[in-house]
Amino acid sequence: MPLFHNNGNGTFTEVTGKEALAEVLGKGMGIAVADFAGDGRPGLFVANDNARNLLFRNSGHSFEEGGMDAGVAYNGDGRSISGMGADFGDIDGNGQFDLVMTALKGDTFDVFLNRGHGVFEDGSVSSRLLGLSQPVSGWGCGLVDLDNDGWLDLFVAAGGVDTDQGMKNRIFRNIGGKFTDVSDKSGVWMAPARLHRGCVFADFDRDGRLDVAVTCLDGPIEMWWNKSPVQHWLQLRLTGTRSNRSAIGAQVTLKTANRTQIRCVNSSVGYASSSDLTLHFGLGSDRRGSIEIHWPSGAVQKLGDAEANQRLEVSEPL
Repeated sequence: MPLFHNNGNGTFTEVTGKEALAEVLGKGMGIAVADFAGDGRPGLFVANDNARNLLFRNSGHSFEEGGMDAGVAYNGDGRSISGMGADFGDIDGNGQFDLVMTALKGDTFDVFLNRGHGVFEDGSVSSRLLGLSQPVSGWGCGLVDLDNDGWLDLFVAAGGVDTDQGMKNRIFRNIGGKFTDVSDKSGVWMAPARLHRGCVFADFDRDGRLDVAVTCLDGPIEMWWNKSPVQHWLQLRLTGTRSNRSAIGAQVTLKTANRTQIRCVNSSVGYASSSDLTLHFGLGSDRRGSIEIHWPSGAVQKLGDAEANQRLEVSEPL
């Protein structure tokens, strides 16, 4: 897997040979990025098709692969599966970045729950995604709060490998850390089965609800407008000064009266897709929350209480 260093002048230098990435092989179907170790440095997860998954921890100077020790190299049965898309997000609400990985029909999706310091345990059964995902071939995916209740739901772009294996997309609603399939009630069930592949998430119409765009092979892009019942929300768009301008790698913690949520600025999502850099928080019935930003430069910025239902533009302090 090649790694390119940004020279800061619009050019890049390949540094793969200087990193642990040059020493491992994989099919690299999906890449997820987050500070899963809680050390202030974003690392990488790589979903591989019928090969062990890879997890690269960022030491600040180089990457170290440790998927086996972290418990994410194989599924709960100790097998490699046809890993496709992947995404980090706090599924169970414990303030740690968990991990979800889609796979092809029959393999079931994987959920890895973060138990601190970058160590994971298999949560496919406890989250109920194991049984729900068995008949689905999933590619692009995203842990996103589609109903603004403060819990990260899972959207999956579904479709088989062969031309006669079209499928309908899936939405798994997260209720207290456990998923339930609400696809047939969500509206996505009304569309024909297709060979869906990538999906991206953004509040395209700026109504405070995340929408979804989905690609498919030999077909038009699908645009799904979110019409969920209105609940409170908050969005942040960060701009780095000392850090990279896109603020990739910045981590934001939002505390409300009912819960604490975390997000990491990152454009990579699911499979072959790049999403909006705006961070979206569903607040449910809460009308305000306090915000703390940890920038990649190491700077910590506290914004205090912010009123709900607005989009904040935040620049890193000089």
